[in-house]
Amino acid sequence: MRIENGVINGDLFVTELFTLNGVLTGTVVVGAGGDLTLNGVAYHLVVQAGGSASLRGVVRGNVTNEGGILEVLGIVTGALNSISGQTSVGSGAIVSNKV
Repeated sequence: MRIENGVINGDLFVTELFTLNGVLTGTVVVGAGGDLTLNGVAYHLVVQAGGSASLRGVVRGNVTNEGGILEVLGIVTGALNSISGQTSVGSGAIVSNKV
C-alpha cells in the first residue's frame, strides 16, 4: 500500500493499492489491479477495466470510467463520463456535468 501526502507533479498510473491525500498536478489513471482512494486533488481521473477508485476529494477536470469500479463521494468540476463498468455517485457528491 502506498500513501502520498504531498504534491506530485505530472501524471500518475496506479496499479497498486494507493491513497492520495495531497495534490496531483496531472491525470491519474487507475489500471488493472489498481485501487485508488483520492482524498486530495487531481486534475483528471480515468479508471480502466480492472481498476477501482473512490473519489472522496476533488477532481478539477473530467472523470472517466472505462470499465472499472468508480465511487464518487467528492467533487467533480468537469464531466463525469461512465463509458462502462460500475459507477456510483453518493448523495453528498457534487458533479458539474454527468454524461
